[in-house]
Amino acid sequence: MKSKTPPDIFEASHGTADICNSDWRVIRSMLRILLRQSKNARKSSAIQEALSNITRDEDRDIFIKYFMKGISIAKIALDDYYSIETVKRYLKRGTKEFVTVYCDGILIKPFTE
Repeated sequence: MKSKTPPDIFEASHGTADICNSDWRVIRSMLRILLRQSKNARKSSAIQEALSNITRDEDRDIFIKYFMKGISIAKIALDDYYSIETVKRYLKRGTKEFVTVYCDGILIKPFTE
């Protein structure tokens, strides 16, 4: 018998609960391209606003290191004394909060409509 995990309140309220893992992979790829390749994009007010809406400081810090500075998950874990699983969890939370706010959720709309 499979155990059901309780529904994530954030996902339920922001409409991201139905996005599957492979679609999250696409969203993360789009973010890596957008935030690593363009200095102008990183400085935009839409990006800065979305970053400010990541509620936990640790999530925001890891999001910036990974997506904007291009530091690997393993390196972040070593530098910040976290386990790799913790870095992944913080990155996942930060990513969800970022994409739901960035340009009114433009990165997740193709996967939720």
